[in-house]
Amino acid sequence: MWDENDAFNSKWQDLNWWWGRARMEILHGCMKRVVSRNMNILEIGAGRGRMTSMLSSFGSVKAIEPYPDAASYLQNDLGIETYCGTLESFAGTEQFELVTCFDALEHIADDEKALSKMEALVKNKGFLVLTVPAYMFLWNRHDEVNHHFRRYGRKELIKKLPRGLVIRKASYFNTLLFPMAMLDKLLLSRNRKSHSLDPNRSVNAILYRIFSMERSILRLTNLPFGVSILLIAEKRETP
Repeated sequence: MWDENDAFNSKWQDLNWWWGRARMEILHGCMKRVVSRNMNILEIGAGRGRMTSMLSSFGSVKAIEPYPDAASYLQNDLGIETYCGTLESFAGTEQFELVTCFDALEHIADDEKALSKMEALVKNKGFLVLTVPAYMFLWNRHDEVNHHFRRYGRKELIKKLPRGLVIRKASYFNTLLFPMAMLDKLLLSRNRKSHSLDPNRSVNAILYRIFSMERSILRLTNLPFGVSILLIAEKRETP
């Protein structure tokens, strides 16, 4: 979720930043293989709408966003119907054909309760799409600044899913740049600058090209390790 006190916030909102741009394209490519068009969509932890424009290609989007400035921007500038609050405090009963939670679950203390609430918000035969950061051994100052509670393993995340959800895809991603994540951990632990978080234009272009190569790979198969995890689940049809 967007944090107005996050030292890296400006880069997270920059549509040209390598990580955000490539991630959005990768997720779009994976989602369009299983998700239909013209869906009603709920985006949990929408921030300032980085992913909202991509989600709009699949249908009509509503949002949950806890930070007032970001929620106001979504509502008033982007025209997205937005609940200003947390998922935990959200009391809406509407169900959605697609619910997304991109890099927000790790901000929630009781993630299993949050996942159960997400499942309840998904219609029968609808989809839940999650991304989370991977591996606690990659924990670094960036996680602390962003108020994360944890990072995940793929099996751990699957185990926490409610039983009413059937896995359609569960894969690590940001795999090709995994060695750089290890370097980032070392640099950040020593309070040194991470070039992946604040790259110059040339480095940004190189990192984008490398990361975006995973679009084609993930359309065909899952990746065995990576800096992040993508999970797409379908809700079982119940009477």
